[in-house]
Amino acid sequence: MLAYRLPLLLCLPFAAQATASEKLSPEQAFDLYAQALLEGDARAAEALTRALPADALWNATALLRLPRLLQDTHEQVFDQWEDDVVPAVLAKAVVTQIGRTYASSHCRAVPGQTIAEAAPAGQAQVTFTCQVPVWNTGSGLLADPAIQQKLQDDEVFAAYLIASELRMAEQQTITGTALLEGSAGTGYFPDGDTIRFLAPVLLSIFPETLADTLLEK
Repeated sequence: MLAYRLPLLLCLPFAAQATASEKLSPEQAFDLYAQALLEGDARAAEALTRALPADALWNATALLRLPRLLQDTHEQVFDQWEDDVVPAVLAKAVVTQIGRTYASSHCRAVPGQTIAEAAPAGQAQVTFTCQVPVWNTGSGLLADPAIQQKLQDDEVFAAYLIASELRMAEQQTITGTALLEGSAGTGYFPDGDTIRFLAPVLLSIFPETLADTLLEK
């Protein structure tokens, strides 16, 4: 099931060193990362690459692939669906809606709410907001235990529901915090754990019953 393999997204590649030519504020670094990863923005990935600190745990190739990472993972996930359980046209519809949902999340740092450490090689905590779909699990269809069980047991049903509900879902604003490495002197940059702070956004494409099952895996 697609949902059970989403943790692959939380293990992004990072390695090597590069030379920094631009310095980013914590807010800028977070915004560029979210734009590159969630919105598929190649220009944001290029801006991150130009600002890569000398001691960063990323390399330019990995950064430039950020806009394709979700697409690559989706392709890998759907390739792993066994025996064509989910029709290809439905799988494509799910991927399309997931991509649109992430692209419209508009995750951005909140100005004036950054807390930076004074240490030369410290961290900064950024508050951010994102737009995510609302899944009504308290009443109606998704509150029915039989439907919840079917969502977990029937991949075709789950895929159809995800594709159709994401297309019509209302949006709500969520708030989170993320840590960025660096200092005012060196500039700030996301590290390999930054994506984990965006987990609520990545998991928002599933109804709560599937997200809970995913987190238990």
